[in-house]
Amino acid sequence: MTGTPQRIWKARAFLSLFLLFGLACPGMIRGAEELTVWSLGVEGKYLSGLCQRFEQANPGVTIHLQTIPWGAAHEKMVTGVVGRMTPDVCLMGTTWMAEFHAMNALEPLDGFLASSTIREEDFFPGTLDSNRIGGRWYGIPWYVDTRVIFY
Repeated sequence: MTGTPQRIWKARAFLSLFLLFGLACPGMIRGAEELTVWSLGVEGKYLSGLCQRFEQANPGVTIHLQTIPWGAAHEKMVTGVVGRMTPDVCLMGTTWMAEFHAMNALEPLDGFLASSTIREEDFFPGTLDSNRIGGRWYGIPWYVDTRVIFY
């Protein structure tokens, strides 16, 4: 993908919103009137406008978007689980998946994904492994970056 960093983030945000709420998981929005979405970091800045466009394209659906800084995200999520005030959809660090699964805080997505456009062969195996526990999907890979130490 080429373009400015802002354009790249917007494209990624649009793709994720489209996949999560649109064609990929139509069962997730069918009958839903309100969706609460927690976005972490800079992604929330770009999702706001996209949520408005999604609402226009899907009359009767209201998205409540809350942007949480990465530094406060883990504590906010744990507090949400303990207080039973979690979002419908959220961005989550892959290293947190096992912990939140152990707290019974993640809903398996297998039923939603069965009739979706998402296919395993579209992802790198490592990204799938970080979103599956016990053979069940608990997350959808969004994007993956590579971090390298230069010497």
